[in-house]
Amino acid sequence: FEPVFVYALKERFKADPLIFVYDFALEAEDGTRKIKVRNNSTSFYSDSGEDQEVKVRDIWRFIEAQGKPEIDLLKMNCEGSEYKILRRLWDVNYMPHIKQIVVQFHPQFMMEHECFEKRLSETHECLFKSDHWQWWKVKNG
Repeated sequence: FEPVFVYALKERFKADPLIFVYDFALEAEDGTRKIKVRNNSTSFYSDSGEDQEVKVRDIWRFIEAQGKPEIDLLKMNCEGSEYKILRRLWDVNYMPHIKQIVVQFHPQFMMEHECFEKRLSETHECLFKSDHWQWWKVKNG
């Protein structure tokens, strides 16, 4: 899911039929958002960089469109949107269907972080934790 550098990724992975590159970001609702682009990095929450309008899709609607599969691994490094995405997945009670979650929590949102760790521990156990990165595995899975 890459709303800005989609063409480079499609070119890079065009020979691999198991890799799908989508030209939108996943969040908690459908729409468009302004994203800051600076060199090869992007962020919805940065103050520096050039503005670019991008498509965003509701993660739950995307999962539903795929037939609500069990997810083996959800890896997120989405510059702060991880909180919105996780909240949306809790709202639809989908978290137990995600076997492993690897997430980079971003420090500008650390007030929410402790709450999310507590909530994740209801359905998942933490296997690894560093300053920002965490790896969670579903309980009894």
